[in-house]
Amino acid sequence: MKRFILFTIVITQLTVTAQITNNTNTIGLLYTEPEKVSEGFLLFAPFGNKKVFLIDNCGLKINDWTFENPTIYSGCYLLKDGSVLKLNGDYDYENYYESQSCIERRSWENELIWQYCLQREIGFLHSDVHILPNGNVLAILLEPFTAQEAIQNGVRPSLVSNNFELESIIELKPIGIDSAEVVWQWRLWDHLIQNYDESKNNFGSVADNFRKYNINLAGDYNHYNSIDYNETLDQIVFSSWNDHEIFIIDHSTTTEEAASSAGGKYGFGGDFLFRWGNPENYEISAEQKLLGQHNPRWIPKNYEKFGGMISIFNNRYEELTVGPLASKSAVVVINPDPEGDGIYEMEADHFLPKTYEFVLANDNVPGGNMYAEIMSGAVVQANGNIVTCEAERGRFMEFDTAGTLLWQYQCPIDYEGVLNQGTHSYNGAYKVEKYTSNYPGLVGRELCGTATLENENEVSQACIEYWLPKIAYLKNINGAEVRFNLAAQNYETLMWNFGDNNTSTENEPTHIYETPGEYEVCLTGTNCYGEKTFCEKIMIEVTSINLFTTDNSILQSNIVSSQLNFNNFQIKVKGIYNLSGKQINQSTEKISSTINVANLPTGIYFLLFKHQNQNHYHKVKFCKI
Repeated sequence: MKRFILFTIVITQLTVTAQITNNTNTIGLLYTEPEKVSEGFLLFAPFGNKKVFLIDNCGLKINDWTFENPTIYSGCYLLKDGSVLKLNGDYDYENYYESQSCIERRSWENELIWQYCLQREIGFLHSDVHILPNGNVLAILLEPFTAQEAIQNGVRPSLVSNNFELESIIELKPIGIDSAEVVWQWRLWDHLIQNYDESKNNFGSVADNFRKYNINLAGDYNHYNSIDYNETLDQIVFSSWNDHEIFIIDHSTTTEEAASSAGGKYGFGGDFLFRWGNPENYEISAEQKLLGQHNPRWIPKNYEKFGGMISIFNNRYEELTVGPLASKSAVVVINPDPEGDGIYEMEADHFLPKTYEFVLANDNVPGGNMYAEIMSGAVVQANGNIVTCEAERGRFMEFDTAGTLLWQYQCPIDYEGVLNQGTHSYNGAYKVEKYTSNYPGLVGRELCGTATLENENEVSQACIEYWLPKIAYLKNINGAEVRFNLAAQNYETLMWNFGDNNTSTENEPTHIYETPGEYEVCLTGTNCYGEKTFCEKIMIEVTSINLFTTDNSILQSNIVSSQLNFNNFQIKVKGIYNLSGKQINQSTEKISSTINVANLPTGIYFLLFKHQNQNHYHKVKFCKI
């Protein structure tokens, strides 16, 4: 049965708005409003697959990478050199936390740059990584301790099984292709408080020690799920899934200072500079704002919308206000540092702000509420749009700040590979990233997609058609001279064909026809998606005076090296043209006595001019040596 694209296009001259969708697609691009979607390219790593994909806004593949092991519950990043950094490992899917974990980096051409792996008995790298400006890599490390160590540090024995694990953040300096040095480390183990057993370590008031972590919240695993870095502040933000909190720590410390409560730029050593989302964790009675959240991200300070703030994917947002059966996630933005100095204020006994700066919780999208109980993420774009990823179902969307859906894409890759249109997949990705074409890792690269990942997609084809060049022109005919004014969009290159065997690549050329007649002028625009041509016939009617007459008496010499010198000062210079008819200099029609031609390449040229009181042109040939 024929499937039809359902889209609305309103055209006023060359201004086009569109909503492109259909009711049959199951994977790939499902919906787009092309003019409103932020410019850029989406990076994602499907669960259980070794591939990472970069696609454009029409769902066309720009590049892909194949890693040694599949992705399980972790993100990936395009770096400034065009390489991709990703967590993966030789995972046993049924026994995920007992597997080998690896960080792998591959070039744009998919060559292995670096791979660093840990055996499980040493620790477990998981969930997220972040590249630092110096090329080192921040990673989340799950660190094992014995049951005896945990109990001695104040953990309730009932919370301890055969072993006990807490999170650390390490900074790895890559060495060679398969090794690394830990050059900095922060351990939660060094920043504990407990009020359970005064005979054990870390005993004290939880409320008075709000910059430390109540060890009896963790059970046997508190699960940090994402990490981000602020270069200006030299601070790290991370999210703790089980604690329903985000935390900020000081990266300016040494490893020794990071193990203490003093030192570093902000004076607190490795104690928390900021924590937010669940004040009851430090025994403060205040409203909980986060539940199962992921992916706290500093929004670049130069962004007009939300610049300097932090975005968070608040997975179980609606449960906080409606109840445990609610199923709506939200992207929330908070502003914990209005001054931008990395110093976080408190009011009474808890950290500010009291509530969100912004909430996106859209329930009016095809396929139902935006909701993901675990994993997932959101990235604010420079124009204020927000790109989201519901990890479990593999649905990626973009919204404006009014909550309007602008783009929707269903991951078309499952554990076995690429799916065909018509099949259903809820195979997901941990989170997604979007990069603009001027991102350093993309500058100078071929960014023209040729095909969708899935076998077919009518919405993608309509999107391509929308982004093909829109080409037209206006013209002003004055005798044999025609001035062309461009009216075009979405083009990367232009080619004019004037119908008389002459062409031009200028945006708005002026062309002079040598003989009268009818000419078909065609303008072709090209871009990544193809080309479009607009043609129109024009009539040139010339008076009995020949358009071009030769007047060799105008020049003192027809062989010149640096300058044309005129015998008759009462002329207006139209321009200099090469043998193919392309104008070399700008038209001025000013009265001149000389023209500098020192920068012209060696060759034969024509000078076009007219006498001050004449309406027709003369031409003279000269040789530049």
